[in-house]
Amino acid sequence: TFDSIVENTDILNKLFGKRFTNSGLVQAAFDEYKKGDKSKVAELVDRFIEESTNSQLSEYPNKPEDEVEKAAKSSARNKITTALKDMYLEFYEEGKGYKCKEIENFLRATGLYDYASETVKRWIDDYEEKEGWKNDK
Repeated sequence: TFDSIVENTDILNKLFGKRFTNSGLVQAAFDEYKKGDKSKVAELVDRFIEESTNSQLSEYPNKPEDEVEKAAKSSARNKITTALKDMYLEFYEEGKGYKCKEIENFLRATGLYDYASETVKRWIDDYEEKEGWKNDK
């Protein structure tokens, strides 16, 4: 279930980093997500991106802000993908579609995956091709 994502500190640290995870913001957002308020995850991701952007801008003040923010969004999306893709594919391989759907819904809730269904389909296609599962049509 989704709880397996939320309760796995390693995954949360991969998603947001230890400092951000330990702040309590992550747990609070996920608690609200589990209650049905998916907007809290998007708010958390937005805050994470904002902090990353501000950190980069303070380090490199001459960089254009929109460029830094775009890079921060890309980084956040990559972290989420890295943290959840293998878990998703493991659930897929085990035939646990309900768990896959929870991860897909989480991806959508972050606000970073405009086409979450297409994203996970691409993960599956790449995995099946790599594993030789794909049938020639």
